[in-house]
Amino acid sequence: MGLLNGQTEHQYYGSEELFGKYQFTSLTDIINQFIIVYVGEDKIISKVKRTDVAFHAQRALAELSFDTFKSCKAQEITVPASLQMVLPQDYVNYTKISWVDSAGIKHLLYPTSKTSNPTNHLQNSNGDFNLEVQSTINASGEITLDDYYPQIQVGDIVSGPSIGSWPVHGNTTVAGVTTLVLGDYDAATIIANTFVASTVLPNATFPITETLSISNASGGLKFEYTSVTTPSITSAPWVVNENVITLDNASDSEGVEVGMNIEGNSGAFNFSAWPPGTTVTGVSGKYITMSQPAGAVLAPTSLSSGITFTKPLTDSDTWSNYKSSTPSENQDDYQDDTYWKMNGNRYGLDPQHAQANGSFYRL
Repeated sequence: MGLLNGQTEHQYYGSEELFGKYQFTSLTDIINQFIIVYVGEDKIISKVKRTDVAFHAQRALAELSFDTFKSCKAQEITVPASLQMVLPQDYVNYTKISWVDSAGIKHLLYPTSKTSNPTNHLQNSNGDFNLEVQSTINASGEITLDDYYPQIQVGDIVSGPSIGSWPVHGNTTVAGVTTLVLGDYDAATIIANTFVASTVLPNATFPITETLSISNASGGLKFEYTSVTTPSITSAPWVVNENVITLDNASDSEGVEVGMNIEGNSGAFNFSAWPPGTTVTGVSGKYITMSQPAGAVLAPTSLSSGITFTKPLTDSDTWSNYKSSTPSENQDDYQDDTYWKMNGNRYGLDPQHAQANGSFYRL
């Protein structure tokens, strides 16, 4: 017995490539059947070239695919601890998103409209969009802050009642405390600090303790920052006049990403060895390339405090809390992470949360 597509039962069951092919009609069969039925003497079309029929058949197939045929792709992704994933390269829209349990059963996830990721800017205790820090200023111009502040970048503007406004010339962090040196950055005269407290404030009694305000050089609002600090470097961290940092070990670059800002001091001289705006352009093992060379004149052979790489945090508290807590649809309240039937207290429940499979948010 032969199948509709001309294959025998033996051929069909003996080849995996033929499984299910009976449900399709080939384009060649469509063209042949059209010519047999509609082309010829006393028929609708008396004469036509086969290429013309093939052209219109292919055009019809294309139009059907636009309006009728489904074109869906399924992709299984292991979600990391961050609970975030990158959308596929050819992503247009999703039809459904599910998580799969240990038995291989899919549980449909529903999108939530009750959260977002608003812009996260730093605010002081009064709610003003301003970064304020407590500091101690000594006679040599070094400013010791009360904590570690990775969000303070070289080139930022520091303002205070006693010192006025100065750009950050260099910063370093030792034992979890940030120290600043103020002054204009000039790679050619990198050793010369413009701001020296004993000169600018000759009648002051040092040390001076006061609150400083930090702002971007561009005038924009400050973001919270995260940072990665490499271990202390015993070998040459870069080659003079080039833009390559050489760490001691490949593992020392863990956490360093392209686009991060490069911060740190130059060892004995408490200023930045990198011009403002220097960023990471590549990470390959223990080698890190920079967007511009370090200061060539006093490039040190080692850094006892390592090098710090920073980047702004764009995640808001809203988004961070959403990622870190168990969704309300998976628990009966926010006191613990257990799921119960809420003892019949379903009045006013949002339908999108009336299920126990969880939810997702698309940034």
